Amino acid sequence: MKKLLAALFLLLLICCKESGVQLAKPGTFVRYFSGGFPDQSQAIIETADNGFLILANTLPSATNNHYKIKLIKTDAYGNQEWQRFFPDYEVTTAVNPPDFRGFGLAAIHDNSDQETGYVIVGDSIKGNNHALLMIQVDKTGSTKATKIFKDLNVQGMGVAQAKSTGDFFVLGKSYSTGLDDMFFAQVTSTAMDTVWRKTYGAASTQLTNRVFFDATEKNAYWGGTRTDVTGSKIRFTRAGFDSKSVGFDLSYPVGGTTSLVGSDMCQYGFQYAFVGGSVIGNNQFDGIVFNRVNVDGGLVAFQEYDLHPELKDTDRFPQVTPPGNSICSTSDGGFLLLGTLALDAQGTDSNYLLIKIGSDGTEQWRKLHGSKFIDVGTKVLQASDGGYVVLGTTTLANVQSIFLMKTDMQGSIQ
Repeated sequence: MKKLLAALFLLLLICCKESGVQLAKPGTFVRYFSGGFPDQSQAIIETADNGFLILANTLPSATNNHYKIKLIKTDAYGNQEWQRFFPDYEVTTAVNPPDFRGFGLAAIHDNSDQETGYVIVGDSIKGNNHALLMIQVDKTGSTKATKIFKDLNVQGMGVAQAKSTGDFFVLGKSYSTGLDDMFFAQVTSTAMDTVWRKTYGAASTQLTNRVFFDATEKNAYWGGTRTDVTGSKIRFTRAGFDSKSVGFDLSYPVGGTTSLVGSDMCQYGFQYAFVGGSVIGNNQFDGIVFNRVNVDGGLVAFQEYDLHPELKDTDRFPQVTPPGNSICSTSDGGFLLLGTLALDAQGTDSNYLLIKIGSDGTEQWRKLHGSKFIDVGTKVLQASDGGYVVLGTTTLANVQSIFLMKTDMQGSIQ
């Protein structure tokens, strides 16, 4: 028997050259990215090669509050391929270095729909002024163009490229009037000049970092949270390209007194879905909410999810961190919600919460993932192979770090 095993082992060595031996790569993974300074995850997209591109903001100095934009490219298994900073470190040797922050991220495609690079929107801050910032990079992360719109006191939040023109449509928050107004503009992809721009008022707003088009690319859709003296509500806005005017600006719940926040949205066929939280006090939340609407803003489905169904009413506690963070549609016709679940009333420990729901919001399962420290959800998406990808910010050794996880279709790590 020993001779047989030895012969088999020798045969294996002969047949397998070093260059030909490949270890099986797992379909699920957990990755952390940290440069030793606080990082705040903002956005993630799946790239044409089935890898992932992560957008984050990092604070590379303990002596000032000047941020840099961090862009990380990984392969399909979460392994880092490259990392870029904007501005580069060589630029920040000045006494007063640039202060860049990025919030929106999208892929750039050519006329044949091939992915050629990526675009980032955010702001460049000087004092109290938020100048709209746009950066275009190629597929290796090298800068192709950077533009600071010094005449626009705007924080760029979301960006999408129209197939019909190749131009970018930029969503942002305008500070020009002293209020948090909504800003929307068409920007050329070549010189990054504004074709037109429009500011929409009516109450203070916090925006999600997503912009969507209808099938004809005649309307854009976005959302977030609308806040006024009556409280906060989920906001859903449609604006036309040609008229440059708001088609509608709706709030949910309609006619209700409940305060809700809208943290993220996704497209669902010709419909849209939101995730957020229910507000019970000053920066206190007690549940995750799901809101699905049709293309005209009509309510299709609404559900609220208990944060701690295992606890008695007397043992429950509100949390300060918004519980509903991101949403994506899934290949089975449902949705996956990403939330942040506080594990104690003091907010010293929180985990990532995944809730799988059907098209009507009916809960199918939930899973918890995280460390023994503070974990805060940022974005969730379903990868091309069916797995779920979670982006978050995790505190490691008292430093905020980028967290990337991929689960199977049941929300588990294998």
